[in-house]
Amino acid sequence: MKIRTLSIAALIASTALAFGCSGGGGGGGSASTAAGSTGQVSSGLPTPSRDAAGYSFSSFYQPSVNIQGAQIAAMHVAPVGTQQGILIADSPFSNVAGVASGTAAVFETKFSFDASSFATIGTQTFAATANRDAPGAGDLYVRDANGNWALSEDSGENEMVVAAVTTSDLYTARGSIASPMKIKWNGTEIAAVNSARPTAAIGFKGRLVVGASFSGATGGAASLYTLKGSTATQVKIPANGVGGGVFQEVTSMEVAQVTSGSAVTGEFLFVAVGEFDINGNALGGSVMVSSDGATFEHVANYNSDAPTSLAWIDSTIYVGSAAGTLRYRDAKGVMIDEPGLPTLSGIQSLKANGTDLYIGATTGFGAEVFVRLPGSGSVTPGPITPSPTQDYFYATDVAQIMASKCASCHDGGIPAAQTAWPLASPASALADHAELTNAADARIDLPNPAASLFLQKATNDAPHVGGEVIKKTDPEYTILLAWITQGAKFDNTVTPPAPVAKTFNGDVFTLVQTDCAGCHAGGTGGYTASNNQTTSYNSAVSKTNQTAGMEEMSLLLRKAGRTNGTAHGGGTIWAAGSAKYNVVLQWIKDGVLRQ
Repeated sequence: MKIRTLSIAALIASTALAFGCSGGGGGGGSASTAAGSTGQVSSGLPTPSRDAAGYSFSSFYQPSVNIQGAQIAAMHVAPVGTQQGILIADSPFSNVAGVASGTAAVFETKFSFDASSFATIGTQTFAATANRDAPGAGDLYVRDANGNWALSEDSGENEMVVAAVTTSDLYTARGSIASPMKIKWNGTEIAAVNSARPTAAIGFKGRLVVGASFSGATGGAASLYTLKGSTATQVKIPANGVGGGVFQEVTSMEVAQVTSGSAVTGEFLFVAVGEFDINGNALGGSVMVSSDGATFEHVANYNSDAPTSLAWIDSTIYVGSAAGTLRYRDAKGVMIDEPGLPTLSGIQSLKANGTDLYIGATTGFGAEVFVRLPGSGSVTPGPITPSPTQDYFYATDVAQIMASKCASCHDGGIPAAQTAWPLASPASALADHAELTNAADARIDLPNPAASLFLQKATNDAPHVGGEVIKKTDPEYTILLAWITQGAKFDNTVTPPAPVAKTFNGDVFTLVQTDCAGCHAGGTGGYTASNNQTTSYNSAVSKTNQTAGMEEMSLLLRKAGRTNGTAHGGGTIWAAGSAKYNVVLQWIKDGVLRQ
């Protein structure tokens, strides 16, 4: 997990740095994640073995109190004193402490910059440090069996990550903005990769896997490489394309081993990709899985939030996010919120140790680590059970089914699916109900509920690219059929309130500032996106087509999305079907309102 707040030393050193473009808020608001799916790869994952009694959470360690921007930079399982414990690196003080269950934290060392990753070879533990914007922050430290740390390598680069591939093979990858990524094996440089800077590394099936971000100063797309011998091969990952001002990066990787007795029967690589603006605000991202390190399937998609950390425990994958959510994948491939988790404003690191899960997070008190303990917490929510006498409504009953069964494709995960039937992103029950019940689209058949196209598609009785997502014997189907039979109502009011219209001031201005002003602040190409709200509004409106049914032909969208063969020197800024694209599209449909 890459820490985006500078350490104290870096803050002082970075005052003269210029980023070359203006930043704006991009991450706030409510988060939306799409449920995962079960495909050829993910169908091989085991059934989760979560404790039926639920879990409780206890504060395990607080390295800082009331420090704005404090985070948990990284965690690692290692001997602490006479016990197996956790090494915890914090930010912005760059301290490392060892904590064992039931014992007080023991301060071990202070690095010059924040830790990015740990690895263990024999009795030695290695820690790499990194800071995207601080020259020379990428160093390597080594810890001996007695807990003593020493500087092992001063790379001169901004970022470094470390990984152990076997019990004797230690790899590091280091790099900086505008320089190639260099890879070392046991201290010897063996490969270099252009246009990439390292953000994560892990060993998988005897090979090094390195996750990276584009090495440009104004952002770019994430990339993934595998190393065999001295050859680094780029692996194609199904991540969204990004435009200027967006830093997309591999934030975390996790290897899951499936065992039967003492035998390993399967091995999977999970990769989390996050998208951030230049200020570190989360914009989106995804989690994917592979069984061979070459082909990937989506597990979850994120909008207005980003996955930051992964852990494999309970025979399933857990995902922590920039907004502070913790979710796990259930037996049906659905991402479920962990019940009972304290309120967090961000999760930076997850680490499994036996049956315990450690959550490194930011809270109202600063940086804090929680441990999840089995067997004494709230009970995991049970299955949906329809009642023959209950009234069902979209807001209270149907929305949760949509989120778990439909959102993974229809909220932007698959552009073609969203074109056929768009769910709102970020999620909006009002907007989704209006879209589903729109008479012109004939998805709901009130006179003959069972014949509703919505149900026919869900059960695959009508051809559905997504296949069967609900069986007619499922309780969800019973609820949906009853809801339509009862009139497909939004809630228990007579008329559901209208969705809130998108406005330029409230929804679009921040997007054009963040994503367009870097090139168009001065009116380049006849389009102006500046800090002047009136000028930006007038220019954006001049590039729209407000004819009903023709909104996507707006030059503003065709340029940003490079759709309908329209060229754009800045590349794809808002991919068609993405959350940002849909916000601007809805703004045009709502009548290009100023405020």
